Amino acid sequence: MRKIISYTAAAILIVLCSSCAKERSSVTNDAAKRYFDAWIYVHHPDAERTGLGAYIIEDTPGNGDPIEGSTFISVNYTISDLDGNISSTSSSDIAGMLGTYSDENYYGPVYWTYSEDSMNAGLADAIKGMRINGKRSVVIPGWLQTYNRYSSEEEYIANVTENTPAIYTIEIVDTVMNMNYRQIQLIESYLSGRFGEKVDSLQYGFYYKRTGKPLKEDKFKEDTTVYVNYTGRLLNGKVFDTTIADTAKIHKIHSTSRTYSPTSIKWAADSLSLTMGSSSSSVISGFSRTLWQMRSMEKGVGVFLSDLGYGQSGSGNSIPGYAPLVFEVEMVENEE
Repeated sequence: MRKIISYTAAAILIVLCSSCAKERSSVTNDAAKRYFDAWIYVHHPDAERTGLGAYIIEDTPGNGDPIEGSTFISVNYTISDLDGNISSTSSSDIAGMLGTYSDENYYGPVYWTYSEDSMNAGLADAIKGMRINGKRSVVIPGWLQTYNRYSSEEEYIANVTENTPAIYTIEIVDTVMNMNYRQIQLIESYLSGRFGEKVDSLQYGFYYKRTGKPLKEDKFKEDTTVYVNYTGRLLNGKVFDTTIADTAKIHKIHSTSRTYSPTSIKWAADSLSLTMGSSSSSVISGFSRTLWQMRSMEKGVGVFLSDLGYGQSGSGNSIPGYAPLVFEVEMVENEE
């Protein structure tokens, strides 16, 4: 191991010194470029160079459809630095080995928008030609980790402020053309599996199923304060939020800094104007529409597209982008 490290250091030093001996114009990433080239030369001399100057170090071709022509791609990924220190991963197994696993976090495939302006230049260049079920590890230099676009590697080196190079390991799980259509397919499959029957949408991308009859069918009056218990889930059943302590403990998301009790909802003239809690916080559209269907002491389940939830960005580490959401809600008598 010591000899390998010594040879690596020596090889990098030789390449750096030979480069230093040449007269070069001063550009933004000049030293970084020399170091990066030396690192590739030492560690992955047989790596395949992409058009812009990233390097593919491992490649398992997929046997599914190509990603070209898709609007979205579903991926598993891991990102590390050149020393192998992992900064981000979608894998629960890797997070567990690193000691960073949390029951509060979502793990699994995530959706990336597949277009030139939606991902950094190096990543867009690195995944070209991949297919579903394919897996690729690629080293992307810092100057290619930009959303700006130039026509050559030299222009990236000269114009992009130095960023840290990274190794991306990417597995293509699926491709999607129409995200809303895909989500509706998943929602309707979830509902039929859970309730054993078709549940029709009440509005595009919004579904509600009554699971407990109300005391009466009268609508709440404007400015009425009602109280609800709720549990928010992803379609895979993972709970990301709840007002019920036992539910939080079962799903290992319980926090001692939080008080678990029914939350107040201030009724309004329309669903989008409902507010929650003592701070009168606004609520996401899908949750407010779920509440709007409900009457005194009713129980129900609202399921809706990500457009009515947290959209393409998701929320924190628990809700990924483009995630349909499920809210199980019970109207209760009071805050106790």
